[in-house]
Amino acid sequence: MGISRGTLLQVIVVSMQSIETCALTCGLSGECGVVGGQTRLVCSGGITSPIIDDGMNWKGPGNTPLVTNGNPVNSSYSMETETDRFYLVIKDTIEDTLGSYYCKYGFNTSPTCDIDVDELQALTCAHGGTNSGNQIEISVKYKPYQVTPVITVTDPSGIAVSGSFVGSGTVSGFVKQIQWRSTSTSLPGGTYTYTVQKTGTCNLVNNCAESVGVQVKPDNPVLTTNSPVKTGTTLTIECTSAGYPAPSLTLKFDGRDVASSSSGTLANGEYSVTVRYSQTVYQGDDQKQVQCVLTHLLLYTYSTATVTVYYGPTTASITGNRDVYADNNQELTLTCETGTVRPGATYTWRKDSVKINGETQTILTFTPTSTDNMAVISCVASNIQYPDITSTGSVILNVRYKPYATEVIVRSDGRDNPPSIIEGRKMTLTCDSIGNPTPSYTFSREPGPTLVVSTERTYTDPNVSRADSGQYVCTASNTHGTDSRTVNVIVLYAPDVEITSPDLEVDSQSDINLSCEANGNPSQYTFHQWKHYGPHGDIDIKTLNGIHRGDNSNVILPSPVSYQDSGIYECAVDNGIPNIQGRLVQRGRVEVTVLSPPIIPQHKAHASAVLEERTTLEMNFYSVPGYTAVDWFYNEDLQGGTPRKIYVTEGDQAVEKKVIQMMFHGKRLTCWDMRQL
Repeated sequence: MGISRGTLLQVIVVSMQSIETCALTCGLSGECGVVGGQTRLVCSGGITSPIIDDGMNWKGPGNTPLVTNGNPVNSSYSMETETDRFYLVIKDTIEDTLGSYYCKYGFNTSPTCDIDVDELQALTCAHGGTNSGNQIEISVKYKPYQVTPVITVTDPSGIAVSGSFVGSGTVSGFVKQIQWRSTSTSLPGGTYTYTVQKTGTCNLVNNCAESVGVQVKPDNPVLTTNSPVKTGTTLTIECTSAGYPAPSLTLKFDGRDVASSSSGTLANGEYSVTVRYSQTVYQGDDQKQVQCVLTHLLLYTYSTATVTVYYGPTTASITGNRDVYADNNQELTLTCETGTVRPGATYTWRKDSVKINGETQTILTFTPTSTDNMAVISCVASNIQYPDITSTGSVILNVRYKPYATEVIVRSDGRDNPPSIIEGRKMTLTCDSIGNPTPSYTFSREPGPTLVVSTERTYTDPNVSRADSGQYVCTASNTHGTDSRTVNVIVLYAPDVEITSPDLEVDSQSDINLSCEANGNPSQYTFHQWKHYGPHGDIDIKTLNGIHRGDNSNVILPSPVSYQDSGIYECAVDNGIPNIQGRLVQRGRVEVTVLSPPIIPQHKAHASAVLEERTTLEMNFYSVPGYTAVDWFYNEDLQGGTPRKIYVTEGDQAVEKKVIQMMFHGKRLTCWDMRQL
């Protein structure tokens, strides 16, 4: 190819990535060079040798020698040859390379190649492509000689994305930088393609094409659970989020990783990611933390949820002062404690298994009375999730109070509280009183000076006598006071019988007047017939009807009376009460002596005698009082003649006591000492 002398070459810088040189041929204009790269200027015509020789010369702008006799003037230039041409290589094209270049081959024989580069347009594709959230930003460096570069951006589907230049300025020296930003602030995520175009005088379209990913900032992860759940059931955890690229989600349960996912479904430029996890939970898992950790290029965050596990109440217990003094209206406060329970417990308070109406809180406050002592106070804890699962705690109240309601039980003959007690029987008095602390007991006798008969709860008299009648007082005592109860003990006893008379020795001309007095309890008496017995009480002589008035029975034997009225008189009476020997009818006796002239049996005694010998004559007689004289008469004329006294004895000493038999009240009696009858 031939070139004429003085041919003008134009060098335009258009790319540093894809264009290293622009071929220049003499006589053409609008050729391109590259800022920062190599530019090759070619000179052809009249060249016969493919080697660099002394005939090769280049001059640059301002007629500055660049190659002389085939030798570059410095390292910024070099020479290359081909069969019919040679090149000037500008190693680093910069702004100062603008201008005209001349080539010459040989000396005065070869044509001169005049190269003129009048304008250098540079477009730098070393740009920054970024996105803020999901808005694209692109920065472009260029040489601002003719027009601003054209930037075209398309989304993943090839649809153009609108934008505008938002700023420009000089980076260094001659190079400028311009910033382009998409108009939309909510672009879908994905890979976007952009192209930078610049048209210069070289009539070339210079493109820089790259891709940039638009990242969609995820929302905070949405963490959901089916909490609250019952103990022993399944807890389900789910976490979701959406962004571009797909966010990574990790589930943590109580601080440990349990599940993760980073894949999802793409829709509207975002990947929707969901991660799930489930496990059986128990009471110990209550209030544990669940976390969903989101990791993304634009965001690192996490969401937290608390797991609530429902479970029934554990062992209930009651705390509080359950030892109170009732008489001072002391208020009692009890607290039912069940530990943790989910959901909160409801309470039912009971006293001795009876529900206390209106009391449903954890604290029970009331003022106990003495009747509440030893009462069992219980609280039953449950909750709405487990109405069938309950826990009960209980306490026994210790309510202190002085004794009251003191009672005395009298027991005798196998009966409680008989109206009376029979003399000789066993009597037991038992005292009962209500008090706390447990009372001590004292039995005493009244009226009169207090006589303590027992310091025990029970007093026993094994053989009650009439002297034991009276009032018995039981006094119950404790540290808070005393209380007492009095009972009247009535002892029933058989009557004592006493017979009285004005004179128990009566003469035959006086009355025998006997009075029988009865003294017993009760004082309603039944008098029986009087009885008359012989002098020794072994002969039942006769019965007599007395005159009965109240506690007295009287019998009178009118005068004249005789020896046969002497003897033992007996009064019999009862009041329905047996004596201590068990005998119902009580008897009293008295001996009555009738003073009367002596009695000689009415019969003749016959005695045998021997002549001239001593003869003893015997005659039996009865005399009360004792006789004063005994007179014997000889040939007594029983028909009224005058007897002759033959012997007289004075006093008792003259009479020998003999055993005699006689008829007495129609019965034959054998007597040893008639005077002692």
